[in-house]
Amino acid sequence: LLFLMSSFFLMLKINFYIFLLVIFIIFILSFQGIITSLILLTKKNIRKSHIKYVVLLLLSISLFLLGKNLYWVPFYKEHPHFIFSVIAVPLLLGPFLYLYMVPTAPRKFRILHFIPFLLLFAVHIPFYLMSASEKVHFLENMILSTRINARFFIYRAAMVLQVVFYSILIARELYYRQHDQFNTYGMKGWHKTTLFLYAGFGLAYLIQMVVYGFFNSIQTIVLYFAIFMAIMAGWILLFVTRILLVPEMLKWRPKTIRTPLSSDRKAELIKRIETLMDQETLFLDQDLRLYDLAHRSGVSQHQLSQILNESFEMNFYEFVNSYRIKSAKQFLLAKEYSNYTIDAIAQEVGFKSKSTFYQAFRKFVGTTPSAFRRTRPLTRP
Repeated sequence: LLFLMSSFFLMLKINFYIFLLVIFIIFILSFQGIITSLILLTKKNIRKSHIKYVVLLLLSISLFLLGKNLYWVPFYKEHPHFIFSVIAVPLLLGPFLYLYMVPTAPRKFRILHFIPFLLLFAVHIPFYLMSASEKVHFLENMILSTRINARFFIYRAAMVLQVVFYSILIARELYYRQHDQFNTYGMKGWHKTTLFLYAGFGLAYLIQMVVYGFFNSIQTIVLYFAIFMAIMAGWILLFVTRILLVPEMLKWRPKTIRTPLSSDRKAELIKRIETLMDQETLFLDQDLRLYDLAHRSGVSQHQLSQILNESFEMNFYEFVNSYRIKSAKQFLLAKEYSNYTIDAIAQEVGFKSKSTFYQAFRKFVGTTPSAFRRTRPLTRP
């Protein structure tokens, strides 16, 4: 919003220094996003999980915002080999966002999502091989020219189509999937907000086609860049603040303990928790929350998280799902339930959706429920 306001001031020729100040702020945001994402990628638990895709998304947004902002300073003229260095980066946003929000996507097809990025990069290889003087001459002609070539519209149109494609895929996933952890940590709302910003990114490219095609003037171009940069800066602010305020989003395990537990007390609580899960089958409750199990166990939520992390090496949702999968395996192998569908079994053991069930089953068993049922003889419960 600050960038947008300053652009209006620039258009009205009120204060050019405000515009320069906001460019500086955008630089700070870009570097903050880059540094934050690089630090997160040093964490082994993040690199080995699907969470790495949201970190790579933050890195891509930050690099692209930095590359766009450099057009306002003489950086590219002094360092021409960086021209178009991030032009293909926007084609990574859709795949990274999809792979983060849909962790059950088949692994063997994931490389296909990056084909548009690789193609665009390959198309620009001849430009990358030019000399520095040729690149500077090309950039000056591009800035001074009032003509819009076909490549400009094809690139923007492809970007818009990709945003539409991935927005539909992700929206369908959010509609059909009901993860418990979304409700507890506000993850469902977080995903919707992120998808909304991604759609706004595509809309900004669509506006750019209209601005450059029909209203090619400095005032409209500045206004467009103001809107575009505001959207990109909004992404960075959203991701960084979300990571800092809700570390559960990245599955960080708590490093501090508010109330120490004695070994006897901990053993007593472990036995109580296992009784609640094994005998009272609390895991069958689809709406089971951390608060519910903590209340029934007679401990605080922080103490319960501590016990699960230290004694079971799981967070709350992994712990509950482990019991659900154990029960699901019994259903799958029982002759009495051979006519039950996978959906029905998922509902019976406490899962709200088939996709969540499949994801958890793969994690704990290493295969799909259907394959597990086919490869093992049926038994009596």
